Amino acid sequence: MQRFVQSQHVFGIWKPGLWCCLREHARWFAAAAGPPSQKRKLLADGPTLADFLVSTSGDHTGSSVLSKSGTPTRLLERQIDSRRKRPTVGASASVVEALRALDADLAETPPAPYKVFIETYGCAMNTSDSEIVASILAARPDWFQLLNGPSASPDEADVVLINSCAIRDKPEVRVLQRLSMLRAAERGRGQRAPRRILGLLGCMAERLKTRLLDEMPSKRLVDLVVGPDSYRDLPLLLQGLVRTTDLQRFAYHVQLSLEETYADIAPLRDHGLITAYVSIMRGCNNHCAFCVVPQTRGPERSREPASIWNEIESLGNEGFKEVVLLGQNVNSYCYQSDHPYPKVTKFADLLEGVCEIAERHSMRVRYTSPHPKDFPHEVLRLYTRYAPGTLCRQIHVPMQSGSSEVLRRMRRGYTREEYLALVARIRDTVGADVALSTDIISGFCGETEAEHAETISLMEQVRFDQAFMFAYSERERTIAARLYADDIPKEVKLRRLGEIISTQLKISAERARAMVGTEQRVLVEEVVHANERQRLDSEISGKQATPAWIARTESNRRVWIPFSEKHTVEGPGPMHKHRQPCIGDYVEVSITGVSGNRLIGEIVN
Repeated sequence: MQRFVQSQHVFGIWKPGLWCCLREHARWFAAAAGPPSQKRKLLADGPTLADFLVSTSGDHTGSSVLSKSGTPTRLLERQIDSRRKRPTVGASASVVEALRALDADLAETPPAPYKVFIETYGCAMNTSDSEIVASILAARPDWFQLLNGPSASPDEADVVLINSCAIRDKPEVRVLQRLSMLRAAERGRGQRAPRRILGLLGCMAERLKTRLLDEMPSKRLVDLVVGPDSYRDLPLLLQGLVRTTDLQRFAYHVQLSLEETYADIAPLRDHGLITAYVSIMRGCNNHCAFCVVPQTRGPERSREPASIWNEIESLGNEGFKEVVLLGQNVNSYCYQSDHPYPKVTKFADLLEGVCEIAERHSMRVRYTSPHPKDFPHEVLRLYTRYAPGTLCRQIHVPMQSGSSEVLRRMRRGYTREEYLALVARIRDTVGADVALSTDIISGFCGETEAEHAETISLMEQVRFDQAFMFAYSERERTIAARLYADDIPKEVKLRRLGEIISTQLKISAERARAMVGTEQRVLVEEVVHANERQRLDSEISGKQATPAWIARTESNRRVWIPFSEKHTVEGPGPMHKHRQPCIGDYVEVSITGVSGNRLIGEIVN
């Protein structure tokens, strides 16, 4: 750095502010390269939560001095980023008083646990986060009772937590409408019923931060805002909220972390399911122009591989049949360990260990999402050892656009030609029958009709089995929002999106029809019984309404299997007694037809 500073003086372009910039970057990199304790200290520098808890309900920048001595939980010792214009942790004066009272009497608990209902919107990562939140709250059974199961309803809850995505505008609008509906339902609870606490969690909470709390108390949709790196402090925030009847109460915690992975928390999963989502990393470093994830989830942090392998082992012992590894870009998974010796674990190493465990427990393995710009060939070679059977021959390869120029503006890091080369490499290594899925955005900034046509032609050339297709919606704090104009009219975006969808529906149907006559190993996921309408129709038509099994192929396609008494599978145990298939069974089916995008199959005895 000294040589760099001297060179700036020599060439006469030194500016006074440059030294400050270099000094801050040097501190950040030194902390990032050091042990975890140093990284924690970097984030901890600055005023404590006590200094930033607000003293009045309308002022988020005030302070209320709260004694640090004798604080019962980590929250009151948690430190915030003093470089922000606003504090990232705070609460109303009534909540601060409630926390003081909680300090004074650690043994005090409510006469009955508060009932908590969690709703999840968005991607698989949000589902995984909700399971972490549920586990954190379930660890305090004296305070919180989770409402779950098909009969659970937010109407009977004291606390409703909405965990939502911030990738696109439409899901956010949907969540805001849901919050408005829940808040309006308060009027039907009666005058004597305590006001229900509504909380917003996840990426949407991190993106909006305290904006939802800036409304007048009578118009405020939520009482609690918590970002994806602050779930550990949810119990105390909720305790402060439920201990006050003040209608102006609020609390928020939206501080991002450089190290939080929740590796030590076992997610609370629904054991009626057979698929488990396992988060292997958090955050993203790619900074694609359209994406808000780096701002809402922070930089990349990889979980310790041993914690992931232990979790997979536990899932196998608990009877789960499929695991999905999650990360914003799983390709960039990288964990560096210094004990007992220096070792770097890359995604291919992690995936190999996961497959070894899954193979012992007869589990399937999937992962999402890899990034096309850095897809390791070592990962593809694992398919020659573990596919089919363990590693599913279905890969999600988000292309976003078929135009190299649009990809450049999106900052995706690859061209159309490089994407096609990756697809060819995947099919050469994994097999021509590998199922590919993708993400596509229509109407990105400056997209021309010719560039849109390139996307259609790439779809026709690759022939994806499945695609997630969206019209571009500008997100605040993204590179695109700063550098480009959202200049494609809405009607043009929707028209182009319609063309993309119709193209994909045609390709998906053709790919499905090509599977007719083949035999597939499927995993039974659901048993569908005849409902009242089906029974009524059967009485009118004279035909018997029968239940069916719903299963999923290795290529991630759903198969409808009509029920038949003759269809049996070999049961476990020394007697190998034949029985009807159950959820979690692997069965061989012959694909006999297609209905829409769904396959129809018959069990091969």
